[in-house]
Amino acid sequence: MDWLRIYFDFINGLFYFFTLEFLVPIKNKHYSVTKKHNLRLFYLIYTLIYAIPKNIPFSLILDDCMTFLYIYLISGFHFKTSFKKFITYQIYIIISASTVYTFHCVLTNDFFLLNNELYVSYKNLICSVIAYILPCLFVYTKRLIVLPNKKRYGISFCISITLSVFVLSYLSLTLLSGHSDDTWILPVIFSFIFIIIAICLSGYNHILLSLEENARQQVLISKYELENNYYQNIKSSMDSFRSLRHDFKNHLIILNGYAAQKNLDRLQEYLGKISDTMTDMQVIQTPHDLTSAILNAKAMLCQQKNIHFHYKCCFQNIYLSDFHLITILGNLLDNAITAAGKLDNGSVSFSMEQTDTYLHITCKNNHRERIIEKNGTFQSTKKNPGMFHGLGIKNIQNSVNTLNGTLDIQYDDANFVVLITVPNYI
Repeated sequence: MDWLRIYFDFINGLFYFFTLEFLVPIKNKHYSVTKKHNLRLFYLIYTLIYAIPKNIPFSLILDDCMTFLYIYLISGFHFKTSFKKFITYQIYIIISASTVYTFHCVLTNDFFLLNNELYVSYKNLICSVIAYILPCLFVYTKRLIVLPNKKRYGISFCISITLSVFVLSYLSLTLLSGHSDDTWILPVIFSFIFIIIAICLSGYNHILLSLEENARQQVLISKYELENNYYQNIKSSMDSFRSLRHDFKNHLIILNGYAAQKNLDRLQEYLGKISDTMTDMQVIQTPHDLTSAILNAKAMLCQQKNIHFHYKCCFQNIYLSDFHLITILGNLLDNAITAAGKLDNGSVSFSMEQTDTYLHITCKNNHRERIIEKNGTFQSTKKNPGMFHGLGIKNIQNSVNTLNGTLDIQYDDANFVVLITVPNYI
């Protein structure tokens, strides 16, 4: 049944292609989505043509050359990068295929069928399917583990996919070993199993993306609540300070009276009450209360870390939502303070200025760290980075994009500057 062998070999090549795409993802900004899809289509057509002949001279060399050529083309003719990715892929395929092949032989005790050409094609297909499933499950589960109370999703998907592969192996072994007249059922069984595996892996990934996004939003909401609570505390302190300033003349009259009477006990008691009312924080006042609260909170943090904090605010009002304002200012200043706090002479300079209908936000800090930028994304330099480390810039970018603004980052060995422009009008 040559058509069945062609079916097995084509699906086998298809899954190796899926593994290649998953293990060595290639991002080439010079290639449009259409060009990438065309290259993938040509490679899949080659996979189909490659599966048709029964014996091809130097088939392994030909297949490796075509694989490397595909990686080389889709990477934008970067030979060194393509070669590294090709070697990575080949090493994984050799190790995984040989391990799965051996383990499958021992588990099913199918050595007597290894002289069956059709069965060998089927067995190779099983190896390619499992070689694709393993890295998917590993990467997805690794991402899932860091999410709280979400491990049951990973267990469910792993069980589903494992059962699918087991059913595939058992039914195929039964049909190929003793009931050759029913081998036409194999493509139907395989197709259904492939659909189940594809749905499981795709569903796993989509649910994982939803869980990650939900977790990020929970972090932002928690941050919003914390900042908002602090805003209320700062506002209360500022109200007390205004009240004290308003009554300051009366307080001086009372203090002068105690001094004239040389009543030092009452004088000290009264001064203590005034001292309790005042706070030692730097009170920053802007036309927008929430902005004032955030800046006061960060100014206090700078004071605790001995960081020089300079600010400049020149605007009439803020029309951004509280959520986006806290996300942008909170993450922006937190990142700056974290970096500057590692220096003895740390400094943070912040400004918010309105020009026409746009609000320009600038934050500059000094640092001594090695800035790590990969594919336009800044990597966290924190020790033991978890899932949410390094999300500051990403969250800022998301809010700026939502507000139809722009974000520009400039840095050198001494300073890090973030420039943000967002629309600010009713």
